Amino acid sequence: MELLQFRIRAHKVLADTHWIQVKDGVNILAGEDPKAVQAVFELLQTIQPPSSAHLRPLTTNMRQSVSQNGYTKRVIPKKKTAAFAIFSADNTLVRDIASLDDALYELDRIEVGRRIDLSRWMNFVELSSSARWSEIDQPLRQLLDDLTKQCPSKILQPLKEMTALRKGTDRLHRGLDQTLIDQLTALSPVIGPAQKEMYTGLLHTAQRSQRFILAKKAIYPQVPLFIHLVDQVDGNTRLPLTLFTDLLNNNTVLRSNPTQEELNQLIQSMFSPLSSPASIALQGQTISLMDGSLSLPHLVQSLAALHQILFGRLPIFLIDCLNSSPRTIEEVLSTLQLMRGSRSLVAAKKSHLALCQPRFRHANTITDHTWQK
Repeated sequence: MELLQFRIRAHKVLADTHWIQVKDGVNILAGEDPKAVQAVFELLQTIQPPSSAHLRPLTTNMRQSVSQNGYTKRVIPKKKTAAFAIFSADNTLVRDIASLDDALYELDRIEVGRRIDLSRWMNFVELSSSARWSEIDQPLRQLLDDLTKQCPSKILQPLKEMTALRKGTDRLHRGLDQTLIDQLTALSPVIGPAQKEMYTGLLHTAQRSQRFILAKKAIYPQVPLFIHLVDQVDGNTRLPLTLFTDLLNNNTVLRSNPTQEELNQLIQSMFSPLSSPASIALQGQTISLMDGSLSLPHLVQSLAALHQILFGRLPIFLIDCLNSSPRTIEEVLSTLQLMRGSRSLVAAKKSHLALCQPRFRHANTITDHTWQK
């Protein structure tokens, strides 16, 4: 899955953003305000954090109210989404989830959001996760009419009452779908050959929401991790490499069974011509990491290699280099540019970017003036 766009809203230090496009390779966030950059990156990481420990409460930094069309509305944490991201699904993922529902062959874009109360949701862009009552109203009424002469009224009455109460805009989800499924299932013994096709179609439509829920459960683990790194001396916000080695040790079904030599080869040379101080040691079945003193570029390199080993894909890096030297920025950008097929965001001051190599000036640059308060 590739990150295509994102937006942020309801944060105290930011104005709500428009949809911000993310392109292949390195995307440079040219900013000057450390608090704004930190807010954008911390909210983005909530979409798919490396671990639950990185999913911190949002309510402290979110606005209590928002203004829309001249009106002020109170923010309800369980309803208000703070971070949105749109991804594209690759062919393998589309093929896998389309086995659940043929409609998912049309899948192209997936939207994931994190609400202020930390609950998460997923939508298929331009593809509804549930049917409306209007899609089944006419065939359902026709089925009930066909069965009226041959069925006891007590069998049909619940469905007739439901049909009379529903509006065409009602969605078949959140319990309504299961109620309809149960009542249609009760009709199964009296369905004849003439009604079979219509009945099967109605049941299939009523079950769409449940099939799409299964699809979403299959998609969530495929969302790449957002890894937020800050180039600071204290290192408090750096992601420890031991997180991934713990995952390696707990993962019983790896994509392969890499040897110690293969693991180290990935870390040493997969994404950088420079040798990394990090190395893997295997003691029996236990994987441990000797990280030495890692520079930010080497940290990025090592995390990317371990993520590739674990998940078969690269993470999305959110790297705050506002306080970095031009040399460090250039090394980070060089490392990221070697990660083919990845999409990352690097925040840096415009004055520092001007001192980096000319080719970096042609990277996708996102300015922060649109969300400064």
